[in-house]
Amino acid sequence: MLVIILFYRIQLTLLLYKSPLKPFDFSPADHPVWFAIKYLPGDFATVLVFFLVVVFFGRMARFLKQGRTLRFLKISGHVFLQIFLMSLVLVHGLHGRLLFEGQTGLDWEVMREGLANVSLTVIVGLMVFKDFLFIFLPIGLFWLVFLSPARVRRWVTGVSFACIACLAIAITSLAAGGRGQGRGDAPDEIRLNPAAFFLSNIAGRMAEKQSVAVQPGMGPSEGEAGMQLPGSVHLSSSPFKGEGRRGMGYPLKFLPARRTEPWNIIFFVMESVGTRYIFDADYGSPMPMPFLHRLSKEGWYLRRHFTTSNLSTKALFPLLSGLYDSFGQESFGLRPEAAVPTLYDFMPPGYDAFLITPAPLSLFFPNRLIRNSGLPEIHSYENLDLKVREEIHPSLGRYVARDEVQTVDFLIQRLSKAREPFMGIYVSYVAHFPYFDYGPDFRVREKDDRLINHYYNYLNLLDQMIKRIYDHLEK
Repeated sequence: MLVIILFYRIQLTLLLYKSPLKPFDFSPADHPVWFAIKYLPGDFATVLVFFLVVVFFGRMARFLKQGRTLRFLKISGHVFLQIFLMSLVLVHGLHGRLLFEGQTGLDWEVMREGLANVSLTVIVGLMVFKDFLFIFLPIGLFWLVFLSPARVRRWVTGVSFACIACLAIAITSLAAGGRGQGRGDAPDEIRLNPAAFFLSNIAGRMAEKQSVAVQPGMGPSEGEAGMQLPGSVHLSSSPFKGEGRRGMGYPLKFLPARRTEPWNIIFFVMESVGTRYIFDADYGSPMPMPFLHRLSKEGWYLRRHFTTSNLSTKALFPLLSGLYDSFGQESFGLRPEAAVPTLYDFMPPGYDAFLITPAPLSLFFPNRLIRNSGLPEIHSYENLDLKVREEIHPSLGRYVARDEVQTVDFLIQRLSKAREPFMGIYVSYVAHFPYFDYGPDFRVREKDDRLINHYYNYLNLLDQMIKRIYDHLEK
């Protein structure tokens, strides 16, 4: 456990001083050595609590007589100890990555969203050798020490206590010298040990839920939804639940001229596409999306329309439902009960509706909302029998999706068979990092090590795919 916390604290300090992207814009003003050790007492306290808990349960076995029960408890204790060590490593590793990649720590909502979005089997499938090595290294060290002679175990114990004593003396000396008067205190996510932060977050949420539940005069539904104003409508209100959502009788607003025949609709969502890049032709470079630029001149181009979130899960929710997602870290679209009206619900009866995407639904979708929407046909990475694009990034993990060009081929085939009127939803993936290489046919910028050039090239690929779909619909 000492190895885990020391490795985490040193790595965190190095990243805070070297990384251009700071968690919560926090820049430590202390000397790196002081900053690395001034929060170690909290880490040591966390380790001490865990150590005492392990010792307590280990001592309880001494009160049992020899027999099968004792042997079973000893074996179970060793198994749970290994699980505990793996969990401790995962909590520290995930917390550190989330600080810099997500500007948040590992709390209950992040954990719940991750588990709702990605199953354990998918997580294991995405892991590479380095990940397994990182997880099982503490277990290997434990058994190496545990199976060593008693003399070696005593030596390791002595060295551990000596290190703690030296660090305690150093912290006391620096504190007495008035060191560490930095620019404010660090956020809890940085200051606290990741395990302590995670457990305190769970305890705080339980206490908050308990306090809401016991408030007099507030029913369970009001406690969940907050204060209900007269005439207000909440996502838990009856019109938003169950099968009675379709044909609710809401008045329709016709923005285009009225038609005697229903419209065929293609709802094309361009994942990870930024408006400041799509028409960029600076320095004589070709425009990445010339066809989309032409369409923007012929139709409506909403220059002042902005997404509700920089997180795809939250941004897709209002695009599909017209409602804001929750304003905290939690994504409502991932809740099992997420069942609110979506585009499909507002279509008159008889529409041939389907959703197609080359990406996994577990990657950046409001997964539960999609599955609860009543869409009769969903094609995604999970069930499309198309070529797989895959890339393992050295620090950001494994990315996988179906081939975008082949997925658009599939969409065009589906449109050819569609029964009118139809509504097709397509969510692209190609502009999302890590920018899979689709060859020279889709290059408007020179291929080099600059990721921005890769991004421009795949905006062009997306533009060509939109043109193919448009040309097919015109025929």
